Amino acid sequence: MRSLAIVTLAASAVSADIHIAEHSGGPICTKKYNHDATVVECSGVEWKPSSEAKIEKNCHEKDEAKHTLHFMNSKRSVSMAPSHMSKREPILIRDPPACNIPTRTSIIGDGTVDQGTSTAWRQCSTSQVSSPAADAIRDYLITSNVQMGASYGVGKLSASKVDKGYEAGARFINAFPDEIVYGASATQLLRNVALGLSFEQGDEIIVSTLDHEANIAPWLDLADRQRLRIRWWCPEGQGNNPKLTVDSLKPLLSEKTRFLAFSHCTNLLGSIHDVKAIAAAAHEYRDVLVCVDGVAYAPHRSVDVKDLGVDLYCLSWYKVFGPHIAMLYGSREAQKQLQPLGHYFSPTATLSDKAGFAAWSYELIASIPVVVDDLLAQGWKECVQQETEIQTLLLNYLNQRSDVTVYGETSPDPSKRLPIISFTIDGWNSRSVVAAIEANSNLGLKHDHFYSHRLVTEVLDLDATDGVVRVSMAHYNTREEIETVIATLQEIIVKR
Repeated sequence: MRSLAIVTLAASAVSADIHIAEHSGGPICTKKYNHDATVVECSGVEWKPSSEAKIEKNCHEKDEAKHTLHFMNSKRSVSMAPSHMSKREPILIRDPPACNIPTRTSIIGDGTVDQGTSTAWRQCSTSQVSSPAADAIRDYLITSNVQMGASYGVGKLSASKVDKGYEAGARFINAFPDEIVYGASATQLLRNVALGLSFEQGDEIIVSTLDHEANIAPWLDLADRQRLRIRWWCPEGQGNNPKLTVDSLKPLLSEKTRFLAFSHCTNLLGSIHDVKAIAAAAHEYRDVLVCVDGVAYAPHRSVDVKDLGVDLYCLSWYKVFGPHIAMLYGSREAQKQLQPLGHYFSPTATLSDKAGFAAWSYELIASIPVVVDDLLAQGWKECVQQETEIQTLLLNYLNQRSDVTVYGETSPDPSKRLPIISFTIDGWNSRSVVAAIEANSNLGLKHDHFYSHRLVTEVLDLDATDGVVRVSMAHYNTREEIETVIATLQEIIVKR
């Protein structure tokens, strides 16, 4: 595989320091590049402008010109940037796990921004994006950026790319293209569904106190507008490890139940729910729609909506190594209960027709095939192994400390939990823990309720403004990085 190195120089500069981080695991080294140079050399490897090399001149403020020189090499993967042009420290790229999903050698920015602060610990908020996915977005904007529906050549090209995005998104969850719709966020798409559903006064909706508010608020609003009854699914007697089960659901189900909303995995606890069993129990009653929030689950495991037996399922691609766009599945049967939200003359044949609001971001949809191809090319086995190793390491440390409370499954068993780990430290508010971590390391973490406000306040009995400290990881995190997290926690606890 060829790799690309980019050097950017101010036009007035005579030379610049070049930082080279070798994928081979060798030491980072620094060399000089001059305007008239034809070779950059590091560790005995020569970097020469190839036949594809070019000079790009861009105008910036005060008409200062900056030149970008591209170097190609077929053997090593490097990242090069002039030290005076960037505040970032050079990143040493480690060997990634053997899976075909974006790794440290293919993701953009390495999750490291703002003078070396690593944000790779907030995967549950936003995952890193693969370079090919970003290239696909750029390609769409440059080659086919027109409104949909035109019959001329570029219009057909644009439509083809968007169609392929729908086909890929559907393939990712084993659905049909007419059963999915894209939108700005899962929050928005679930709101759209709530606007399109109609039940009879006195019908019942079941919602869970363990969920992200995006899968609660729309149904509360629906119940208020249509005078429906809300039944709260509130697991009791499970302490800091609450979980949704068929046994706790059954007393809530009745002939009046019309809608059930819950999560595949809680975005704060990391605990996995048995969606297939829960959906089967709900479907023992007629006309019950089962709506699952899969946003926290989809980046870590394969999703088969047909096998799960759900009616509605949402995920966010910006947490599945893709662009900032979300996707909702609605079975063909479920769509029969959904009123179209578009203009009176608009088509209504697909879920996108009914619930899309023409809110497509064409260029982002066009990148989905690249993301899906990477995700499905090799499967999830190696990635699950990598995630299991790193969550085991962190959980073992946290569990052995008597002054740390872990929320959710304390077992690292991958059938029970995902690498989304939340905790508090006795006698120390979460805000202070995060502040101490940031003061003593380059780790970018956060404390919060993470939009699971009811879970934090009503179930875990914590202060919502302080919440928990969450470390959310993906397959591209390494053992060495987890050891850094542990060492940092140990250091700040000792200093306290």
